[in-house]
Amino acid sequence: MKKAVIFDMDGVIIQSEMLYQKRRNIFFEAHGIIVDDTFQRNVIGSNPVDMFAMIFPKSKDKQKEYLDKYNEFKTDYHIEFKEILTDDIEQTLRWLKENNYRFALASSGEYPILMRILEETMLAPYFEVVVSGADMPKSKPAPDVYLEAVKQLGLSPSECVAVEDSKHGIQASVSAGLDCLALKPNNYEVDQQLATQIINSLNDIPTWLSL
Repeated sequence: MKKAVIFDMDGVIIQSEMLYQKRRNIFFEAHGIIVDDTFQRNVIGSNPVDMFAMIFPKSKDKQKEYLDKYNEFKTDYHIEFKEILTDDIEQTLRWLKENNYRFALASSGEYPILMRILEETMLAPYFEVVVSGADMPKSKPAPDVYLEAVKQLGLSPSECVAVEDSKHGIQASVSAGLDCLALKPNNYEVDQQLATQIINSLNDIPTWLSL
């Protein structure tokens, strides 16, 4: 029996992936970094540390240099998170709470940003556990962030279900031993074949849990 739902942030709670891609493109263009569409797909669900390791695999100095520049750039790039909340997220969270499910967040994003998003969208009270992949030995697609979330909940992987969208996130949750519901994106393509089930709406979560 499932006792908790562990959500990813980007592409699940907020529809941020295309905004983040636009933000990356602006930064890349300003710094003469050329990437293709395959690269953009591969970094969905990843994090800036891994992204710059992919761009500059032979230079730790360049990885750090551009990571610092990118983090500074992101600080000045304002996003209204309340305006990109995924449809039905609040309705779904209310149903889960009313039916005594517990909540965790397991995201590749940095912890301060995750908390800022939850607070600005007024969703913070729902989540008793928030785990950042940036604080783990390895971020997604490694299972560390999900294993830590399950541990903090005091549950077993079989008692939790993950809600993801990206290939990296799905692989992380499945490798940690969780069932995974993959929210199908509306405006980009991603490999979701490892998921337990692909869902078209967050409203499908209660239906799946009730089976």
